[in-house]
Amino acid sequence: MFLSRKKKLCLKRVILEKQLFVCHNCDSKTFVIEDAFWTSKTTPRTLEVQVNCAECDAGASIGLSVEDAKRCGVSDPDVG
Repeated sequence: MFLSRKKKLCLKRVILEKQLFVCHNCDSKTFVIEDAFWTSKTTPRTLEVQVNCAECDAGASIGLSVEDAKRCGVSDPDVG
């Protein structure tokens, strides 16, 4: 999925507000969003956001709710 800069910044703000990221490798709270995709096998459906730690480049996956994704203009492809 292509994420515009605006959507990435919004997703980052949501992740920071909810304090959903702390690097498991170096305990940093700074990260870069690499990609995002909708999960197909989870209920409720979630947007998996792939991030890399800005300090040590360790990767992580963060699940956001449909509501949080919609706040950032990322719509569920199966709806509508």
